[in-house]
Formats: sequence, C-alpha cells, structure tokens
Amino acid sequence: MGTAPNGYNTPKTNWQANNVPLASDFNRIEGNIQAIEENLRTIDPAQVPTSNQGSLRQLLDWFANRIKAITGKTNWYDAPSKTLEDLNAHINNTNNPHNTTYSQVGAAPASHTHTPSQISPQGAGSGLDADLLDGLHASSFVNKAGDTMTGLLTIQRPGATLVVVNTDYTGTENRVFFGADANGRLVLRALTGQGVVIRNSGDTTDLVTVDNTGLMKINGNTVWHAGSFLPGPYAIATDNTIYESSSTTPTRVAQYYLGTGGGFRIVFNLWSVNGNTVYGRIYKNGVAVGTLRSTTSTSPVVFTEDISGWQAGDFVQLYLWSDTPNYPARTKLFRIHVANGPYVFKA
Repeated sequence: MGTAPNGYNTPKTNWQANNVPLASDFNRIEGNIQAIEENLRTIDPAQVPTSNQGSLRQLLDWFANRIKAITGKTNWYDAPSKTLEDLNAHINNTNNPHNTTYSQVGAAPASHTHTPSQISPQGAGSGLDADLLDGLHASSFVNKAGDTMTGLLTIQRPGATLVVVNTDYTGTENRVFFGADANGRLVLRALTGQGVVIRNSGDTTDLVTVDNTGLMKINGNTVWHAGSFLPGPYAIATDNTIYESSSTTPTRVAQYYLGTGGGFRIVFNLWSVNGNTVYGRIYKNGVAVGTLRSTTSTSPVVFTEDISGWQAGDFVQLYLWSDTPNYPARTKLFRIHVANGPYVFKA
C-alpha cells in the first residue's frame, strides 16, 4: 500500500474526559492536516481495486493502478501512446487508415468495367433477363399516365393509403384521402373542403352530402339522428308540476330520459318559499353539468342554459336544495328546447 504523507504522526484516539490537550497535541493535529494537504506521499500502483469503498490511501493507489492498466505504460504517470480522443478519431476514420487493399481482404474492386464483347452469352434467349425487371416485363407494371388493372391492388402503409387529386381545381380542396381504420372500416376524408358528396351520373346534382360537422342531407333534406339536435327556442318537453326540496344537499326533484342526443336549451324556474337562499342546477346522470343557480326571491326566477354533449339514454335532471333545513326551494317549470328537428312546432 502507498505510504502516509511525510510528517504524518499517528493520531491519539483514546482521549478521556479528564485528559488535558497539550501544545504537542495541537501541533500533531495541525501538522497532520498540513501533511495530508501539502506533504509528499508515495503511491503504490500495484494495488488492484477490490471494491467501491476504501481509505484515501487505498483509493489513490487504486486510481494509479487503473490509469496504468488503461495506458499500458510502465508507470501510471507516463504519457499514453494514444489519447482517448486519438483512438476515437481512428475508430471513426472511414478513409482506410491502414491502407488495406481489396486483395488483402478478398474483395472485388469498388468499381470495374466490362466491354460488351466480354459478356457472354448475349441477346434474346441468353437467360440474362436484360429486358426484364425482377423477371417481369414492362407490361406487368401500371403506367402512371393511365392503365387498366386485372388483379387485386393491396396498399400497405400507415395512415391514408390512396389520395385522389382533381387537377381541374387548385388549392388544397381538390384532394380526397381513402384509408381504413383499426376496425376494418373505410375512411374517406377531404384534406380541407366542406365534407363528402355523392352525385348523380351526370355530375350535376348532389344526392347525399355530409358536412364537416357530420350533418347529413339526402336530396337537400336534413337527416336527423341522435346527436344532431342543437339548442333553440322550440320546446319539445315541458313539466309544470310543482316540485320542492328542503334538503341542504343537492336533491333530484325531476328528470327527463333522452331518446336522442345532441345539444339542448334547458329552462327551469326557482324561488324561495321563506326568502332564504335556495339553489338549483342541471345534472346529467347524477353529475352536475349546468351552472349553479341561486336566489332569495319568493317569486319564480327563470334560468336558461344551453348544454351540449348529450347522448341517447342520458337523464336530464333538475336538482334543488336550500341553505336552511325545512325552508324549501321550489320550482314549477322544467323544459327542454331545440333549434329544429323532425317535429311540428306551433308557428
């Protein structure tokens, strides 16, 4: 093992409570600190590391041992023949740094030429397939200028697999993408534009259209379906029953079951029987979705709110509650409105 620093004295490690430090003790302590920091010591590079822990003397020996092993020199402090940067540059050198020839490794030259007379046999029937590509004649390939295919075309790639561009138009609205989703369904979409259209054989009449919002029309007539309703002024459901709740927590007092989805305008009124603060709110399937409403009025106050995202089978629910037990919140109006649909409304 390497030596301790010159001038280093064995420390006293058996101090007792009644011992009195003397000047020699302080000189030893201060001297050892100075020896560790400044005095010479001898490193032993023959010490091979045995673990990731060791004394300062061991660690210094182990560092010297590893440096010597890496450089391959007699002494750990000798300059290496090549630095790590030199070795990295050599490894990454692709310009044949060893001047190896093709014959030394049994390879053909990078390039060579043959005259036609050196190639035999030649001509038709020679078996060279000189007029073929991968054994196929040009007639086997589709001509991009226009062609007729007799076999099945399979395109395998992520995303859209076929793009059709109408060069009669410019811009980005003149192309349509065809593809398939993970469920094997045909996906047809426009890059931008206004959706999808199916026309008659004369290309003069739109038979079926679907815009970018999903609204479908057949011969110009809207196809109504679950999810196509929008909030509006026309009432499709009205409940004028008086409901009340004296609970201090939200309590359902009325609800509608939806046979179709979309967006709806929901109207209800609310008043306090005793003039205290009462609350009302629209819920969907037991979850609050409407704005929290409150009033202290003893006369009905009407609240209106447009709420989207309803699905067929959802419940539109009205919850009431009061800030004071036994002081009820009351309603006598619970109504659903739409903008349009397959209904007849009073003009």
